[in-house]
Amino acid sequence: MAHVRDGFPPQTNIVRVDGQRASLMTVLKNGDVSTLDIISRIRALLPFIASQLPPQLRITPLSDQSIFVRGANQRCGP
Repeated sequence: MAHVRDGFPPQTNIVRVDGQRASLMTVLKNGDVSTLDIISRIRALLPFIASQLPPQLRITPLSDQSIFVRGANQRCGP
């Protein structure tokens, strides 16, 4: 017998940014989709998402792994 579920357990830790409580949303790539394409699409959507939120909420990207992908692409060449 096994317990099968689709997803992860709810986050139970507290996230702080600059000493203030925050929410953290992680975006993970799946399959053959380009990391650079995913990041560019997400960054393009952020202004629209922010416009739908209360002005007190700030959206701040904390980590962007596409920097490493770009660096690897430049070293490897076309």
